[in-house]
Amino acid sequence: MADAQKVISANPINQCSAVVGYNKTDPTSKHILSVDKTQLGINHIASGNAERYDDYGLRRKTIEIGSWDMDTDGIKKVTHDLPPGAWANTRSVDLAIQNDSQDFIHDDNDAEADVAISGVNSTQVVLSRTPSGKFDDAAYDDSAINRGWLTVWYE
Repeated sequence: MADAQKVISANPINQCSAVVGYNKTDPTSKHILSVDKTQLGINHIASGNAERYDDYGLRRKTIEIGSWDMDTDGIKKVTHDLPPGAWANTRSVDLAIQNDSQDFIHDDNDAEADVAISGVNSTQVVLSRTPSGKFDDAAYDDSAINRGWLTVWYE
């Protein structure tokens, strides 16, 4: 597969106003279909590709944290299933934690004092909760729900 070229941020193609495609048999052939997303009545179009790219050429993967009784367990290891070797090129990990009622989500800015990304290795992202912090609470003890999501940004 040919190398993908980064779309320039100021270009309307990168602002959800067009769909870009390429021909697998001729990677130099580019097809641009200009479409205003409001005319389609949708907010986004999913491509089915496992990897997504941002404006800076980074890939991202969003992963469910899965079951985690945060009131009891201070550490959670989440399998990331990144491509081989990609973990070593991790640039950032974003976090979203939801309560047991699943009616409130804490993002990185709200949760970072009480939950930390302890590390990333070849198979897992390790999360740790601060003892006696906001997540060491009965509102975060349901182990039957998905506790939230991690987004791993990597090159």
